[in-house]
Amino acid sequence: ARCLHAIGQTQLLARRPEPAIECLHQALALAERVGARHEQAAVRTHLAEALVAVDRSEEARDQLTRALEVFTELGAPEADTARRRLAEFSDPPPATPPPPG
Repeated sequence: ARCLHAIGQTQLLARRPEPAIECLHQALALAERVGARHEQAAVRTHLAEALVAVDRSEEARDQLTRALEVFTELGAPEADTARRRLAEFSDPPPATPPPPG
């Protein structure tokens, strides 16, 4: 799972989000199969980045939410980063003030 995760991260850094998504999905499946919860959450954070890159924001938000839940349960410091990234999705766009008068 870690090797596929690393390959997915490399694809993401190379600005190749589609292959990254494929690798990260495989890494997630393996991490789930062996019960590696921290690895699952870490993969989900990178999967979210890749999903945002291909305009799949709702899926990205879901992945970050699930990562945050696991990081929080484990008491992992990565929970703070996941929480900040998730907040970026929740922030509404700045409101346009109504025209005067």
